[in-house]
Amino acid sequence: MRELLPEVIVPELPEDPSSFVAFLSQLNLFETTSFSSEDLQRAAQYQREVKRRESAAGCATVQDYLRSLDMQLVLGRFDRFHLPRIVQLMQRSNQFNLCTRRLTVSECEALMEDEAFLPLYATLTDRFGDHGLVSVAVLERNKESLMIRDWLMSCRVLARGVEQIMMNHVVAKAAQLSLTRVVGEYISTAKNGMVRDFFQQFGFTRASSTGDQWTLDVAAYQPHETVIRLLQSALIVQGTEVL
Repeated sequence: MRELLPEVIVPELPEDPSSFVAFLSQLNLFETTSFSSEDLQRAAQYQREVKRRESAAGCATVQDYLRSLDMQLVLGRFDRFHLPRIVQLMQRSNQFNLCTRRLTVSECEALMEDEAFLPLYATLTDRFGDHGLVSVAVLERNKESLMIRDWLMSCRVLARGVEQIMMNHVVAKAAQLSLTRVVGEYISTAKNGMVRDFFQQFGFTRASSTGDQWTLDVAAYQPHETVIRLLQSALIVQGTEVL
């Protein structure tokens, strides 16, 4: 293990098995760096997921199943109530994470107050219950472009249409601001290969043959169909629209 995965801690356990627990406790290997209200609901979330799978088994097609879920999405700007979960998602998400920037609490707080940025969170519910805060996207206005600085999502809501409805909103926001392009970046890691083609599926083109930056012509974008209902997308702070 030490040779193949040197980043993995391999403790030297004491000879006496009765000392194992005390020895491991001293290493603090199981301490969590963040904790949110959603962690308290983990068991209930697993139970609801079992019901979803049972429901899926009774549907003829995937689309029939997705329609039956009656999914509803809320999009909002970062706020202090959701900040613990936002930071937790940014610290823990590896697979569906385009750039894997590990923003801290203070960095996320700074984004909340910076009018050049539009830091978004998304929450998802369906007829079985609440998925909680499942996605984060950080946008920045840069000259004639809307830049996607970060985009990550919980893998438990893959293939539900969350990223499609969010991208529709991102491009609509760029059009509202009279911007001509949406620009994004994919930074490859050992774990985020699942989003290697993320931008391509939405019609983005690679900015250069050797780079990881992608661009989209706002006028050419065709909104993706989704069965999710967008309940709230008003990005208003103290009565004034930002970005």
